[in-house]
Amino acid sequence: TMQEPLLETLRNDFRNTQNHLEGLWREVLHAGISQFPLLIAHREPVSIGTRVIDQKTLETVWSFSISALEELIKKGLWSKETAKDFRQAYKDPRDFAAIMLITTRGMSLVYIPWATEDDKQDAEEFLKEE
Repeated sequence: TMQEPLLETLRNDFRNTQNHLEGLWREVLHAGISQFPLLIAHREPVSIGTRVIDQKTLETVWSFSISALEELIKKGLWSKETAKDFRQAYKDPRDFAAIMLITTRGMSLVYIPWATEDDKQDAEEFLKEE
């Protein structure tokens, strides 16, 4: 499918920047900001969330912003119905990152597990290389 290469680049970028992303993700959870954090992976600027990984700076394919379900509702991007479906399908945020992938063809929701220690070492190597 057309999605495969996209998902591959998303997984790579996610793995390579995970330590940073996971730190911010856990802050959202622990500070009680939201029980439903959401990462937004995008190539063009988006008007939601706070950009935390910039593709130009890190030479990744994707930029990542961090947001939460509440922001999508507040900005009128998701209906109550969509939000309800999202809540029901939401995977344990301690084990998975929920990522909204925004492309020219639309939006899809992807869950990627947070990596194990071994995976993290590979990622640290990548970040040191810059």
